[in-house]
Amino acid sequence: MTHPYNRREEGSAYVYVLVCLVALLALTAASSAITLTHQKATSESSRTMRSGYLADTGAQIGSFLVRASNGTMAATTWTENLCGGSADITVTPVTPTLHRVQSTGTFQGELSAVEIYIESVATFEMEGAMQVTFGDGVEVQPATIDFALHGSAIITGQDHDPLGSLLADQAEATYGIAMSPVPGAPSVDVYVDVANGADLEGSPAPTANDVSAQSDLIANLASYAAANADAMIVGDTTLQNSTGAAFGTATTPLLTYVSLGTNEQLHIRQNFEGWGTLVIEVDSATTTTPFYMEDSSKWHGLVVVRFKGEANIPGDPLIEFDNSARVIGGLLVDFAAEGTTFTGQSEVFDAGNGNAGVYFSSEILSTANGVDQVVDASVRVLSYRHVQP
Repeated sequence: MTHPYNRREEGSAYVYVLVCLVALLALTAASSAITLTHQKATSESSRTMRSGYLADTGAQIGSFLVRASNGTMAATTWTENLCGGSADITVTPVTPTLHRVQSTGTFQGELSAVEIYIESVATFEMEGAMQVTFGDGVEVQPATIDFALHGSAIITGQDHDPLGSLLADQAEATYGIAMSPVPGAPSVDVYVDVANGADLEGSPAPTANDVSAQSDLIANLASYAAANADAMIVGDTTLQNSTGAAFGTATTPLLTYVSLGTNEQLHIRQNFEGWGTLVIEVDSATTTTPFYMEDSSKWHGLVVVRFKGEANIPGDPLIEFDNSARVIGGLLVDFAAEGTTFTGQSEVFDAGNGNAGVYFSSEILSTANGVDQVVDASVRVLSYRHVQP
């Protein structure tokens, strides 16, 4: 049987198809809108992340420069252009040991900001060609800390190049002998016996007795050197003539650690030359001078002599230089802490004849081996937070 043609049924089919097409178009439009919104959100998120990375990077750059300055960086602002964006960095000293680092990262109009507070637990600064420091609890009995310069000997805080030649620019010149206050006995002063043409010079004065203590940092440096030294010496040792590069060269200065027991000595003589940082730890000295240099021997760099126990040699100095022996850089003597005694029966330093001496060199000290690592370990981040730009 055939059915008659029905126009109403045909119209209903058209309407149904149109409704389906409209629904599909609506779904397509909605999907496109969602995709565009997602792409926009992803792009904004990416810009925000990139600006955040730039802010973090700027904060790390500022933090590194505070560390590199040994905690002495002055207030400054600058911009680093990085990876298609920028970081605006501001370093502000808050106290002598606290710095604020602020960094704002910018990437394609998006801003992010970071703020760090950095505390310098210890900083290194040689305030004299020869410096003497005292740790807490050290027993010091004399009214003066004595030094002797005879013949043509010299301790000079004038600035020299790494070979010992006087520089024309004396902006970095310092004291000849500088001493930190003795804990519990701040009236203890420096006394120097200068005779027979010897000389003691420095800027703004030959001596000072109120410079900052370095004992905590020196203790950290000694520990670092004991664990990481390029060269190590234990017990009585004589260094003489040429040793090649075993104890450093002008182009490759090294970190040398010396451990001396009771009444043992490091004796440097003839034309020996060492380069870098020399750390000498002395258990106790009652009969033998623990550090003795003579002839034409030289050490170019920072020399640290750290007394951990009794340091009293009746009639003899704790450190002695003769003939033309020299330290070019700086010589630091540390009476470590509780358990260390110094009764004044010994001069701390004696240059008895010839033209021996200690010559300050800011250039050498600025790159003293081991110091940067210790200062880095002595700098800590107190807070690190993201803030509103």
